[in-house]
Amino acid sequence: MLDDFKARKFRKLKGEIREILEDISEAEHTLNSVQKFFIEAVCIYAESNDLDNPLFLDSKKDSSEEGFLTEEEGKELFSNRDSPVRNLYRDIVRESHPDKQSDKPESSKEKLSELCVGANKAKKDLDLFSVFETAKELKLKFKDLNFTHVELLERQLAFLKKKLDLIYNSYPWIYFFSGETKRARVLKCFFEQNL
Repeated sequence: MLDDFKARKFRKLKGEIREILEDISEAEHTLNSVQKFFIEAVCIYAESNDLDNPLFLDSKKDSSEEGFLTEEEGKELFSNRDSPVRNLYRDIVRESHPDKQSDKPESSKEKLSELCVGANKAKKDLDLFSVFETAKELKLKFKDLNFTHVELLERQLAFLKKKLDLIYNSYPWIYFFSGETKRARVLKCFFEQNL
């Protein structure tokens, strides 16, 4: 019964992460498109108000993005010999590595190579969800699911939600989706906060 609960919770979290990743992808695409409008507006505002343009000043803010796992937790997950995630990752690499594909049809070699690259990127980025998704695509079973893995997926989901919120609350996003009167206030706030 407890195993059924873990499995259901695990599937639900993976579904939620899949949805939020789609939302982030769309939001990042939109943000990339709207940033040019914001940059242009900032340049015009700075020039017309005889202000330094904060886009051209050295930023003193730390731009390093922390992940949902600490480096130590990531090493534990992907390097510890007893870690089920490490074993799953190794199974993925064993199944998809280009050197192991000599007997595979040409049509599947490219896909398997992409999965191997994706698994390596997931390990580097400490992206637990992508490891599980790659394993699912290769039809590999994750045998030792426990509440720690569910908890880690919950943390990854929270991290992704925060990332999406940062996009939705960024100055370019707010500026682009505001009316003309609010755009002037957005620019004023941007200058006040960054000068």
